[in-house]
Amino acid sequence: MKKEYLLIGIATVLLFILIVKNFYAYNRYLVEEQQKEFLRLAKVVTYGLEERLDGEKDGLDQFFNPYLLAKETAAMAGEEKLQELGHWMSQYLDMAPDRRHQILLADRAGKIIKDVRAEGEDSFWTEETYPNSNELGDKTVLGKAFLIGTHEYTIPIIKPLTGEPEYYLILLMDMDEIRGYLNKVVEDEKENGYVALKNQEGYILSHKNPEQVGLHMVRDRKEKYPDLDLTYLDRLEAMQLSGKEDTYVYDSYWFGEKEIKRGKKVATFTPLYLDHEFWVVTINLDYQTYMVPLQQFMYKGIGLSACVLLLFGGLLFRLNRAGEEHKKMVRENHYLHELNEAMSELGREREQRMHARKLSQIGTMTGKIAHDFRN
Repeated sequence: MKKEYLLIGIATVLLFILIVKNFYAYNRYLVEEQQKEFLRLAKVVTYGLEERLDGEKDGLDQFFNPYLLAKETAAMAGEEKLQELGHWMSQYLDMAPDRRHQILLADRAGKIIKDVRAEGEDSFWTEETYPNSNELGDKTVLGKAFLIGTHEYTIPIIKPLTGEPEYYLILLMDMDEIRGYLNKVVEDEKENGYVALKNQEGYILSHKNPEQVGLHMVRDRKEKYPDLDLTYLDRLEAMQLSGKEDTYVYDSYWFGEKEIKRGKKVATFTPLYLDHEFWVVTINLDYQTYMVPLQQFMYKGIGLSACVLLLFGGLLFRLNRAGEEHKKMVRENHYLHELNEAMSELGREREQRMHARKLSQIGTMTGKIAHDFRN
């Protein structure tokens, strides 16, 4: 009986270990699938951003069509031609004032020939921000994003004017429009995470917290928060600026506007290759919000399995006890049956002895009577 109980206990423990192992494997699978989903989301965001930038370049090319432009200005020269180009530039700027705040006409050295700005905008262009004209070629390209304020970037789109090789159109795009697009990716930015945009030098181009824009993702944060352990940023920077796509889980801080909270993050990032550099689109999400529910599901599953195994073990115990009681009852019934047979046999032998004793007494009495008659 003890041996059977031991076998039942061993079988129950082995089954529980097998279930726990399978649950952990399934949990790893769910985490990996969730990370793949984050990576797919980052790819979609990167593709959408690339389409927006390419669409802006295509729009500039179509509006300033070289054939149409040459036809309209064929009879013009000098200042009159520049005035006409300025009129076209104003029209193009007015088409999307929420995305474009300045368009310029510059020579190969970056000197401004014509400057058209949105209402209330200042001039942000300097010759230092103008790329090497030998790298421009004859195609419309995205220039390097540069700061136009303490925490604000702009993106230059540079288009050579065919037929006027000494001139280039420079359209300055507002990064706010891109930031608005990126922030829509995460529904609850305050709690669940945010989307950030960085250049290949590690500077933050777009962030849900405007105070972070323009900062270097490692150096400036270490300088601003010397008491915090930010060594994880070195590995994160190396991974993101390598030009590869990946997902990274790490212990970090949430740098809010009023307070800093320690927490665990999931960072998914993909590169966005431009004409002369690349950006990094990174989605930073709260590990507690997205991963802990998977772990809780696993723990609940293990708990439920443990309860089922306990019930199963209890049922086996009860069945074994019932079997033992049944065997005991069978043995008792057999013993009672044998005892009853023995009692019956004893009763029969007793009756036989009593009958023999009666016959003996009758014989003795008959002999005594006969003896008396003879006397």
